[in-house]
Amino acid sequence: MADSLAGLARKVQRIEKELSDESLFRAVGMKGKQIGNTNIQADAGGDLALSNWRRGQPINMGVRFDQKNQSTLEIGPRPRARGVTKVLNEGRKAGVSRRGRPVSASAGKGSWDKASAEMERELPDVARKHTQRVLRKHFS
Repeated sequence: MADSLAGLARKVQRIEKELSDESLFRAVGMKGKQIGNTNIQADAGGDLALSNWRRGQPINMGVRFDQKNQSTLEIGPRPRARGVTKVLNEGRKAGVSRRGRPVSASAGKGSWDKASAEMERELPDVARKHTQRVLRKHFS
């Protein structure tokens, strides 16, 4: 009886470690990154940069994820691309740039809003499937 309880305790510790380690965050983060990049690419014309924005050095509008603490994962645009992503999502008014050049208005395409909604639908399933895979591995 003591051996079986000790074995069960070891199994529960392994399950706890596998469910709390970074593999769950990596699985959810990679799926979120894929969803974000796909939506941005669709609205930006097939790549992760807007045409006529910094022609020689385009800003990579890719999505990244960071594990903030043991229970928080942040998925969002790269820090340098937050402004460009906001313009792609919400649009901008016509005006003059900092250098005095005219800037035309653009309509927002809702790229990040669509990506966020899709992430809210799909990422819980990724976490659930990861948890099921871990439990199946130890209990089947």
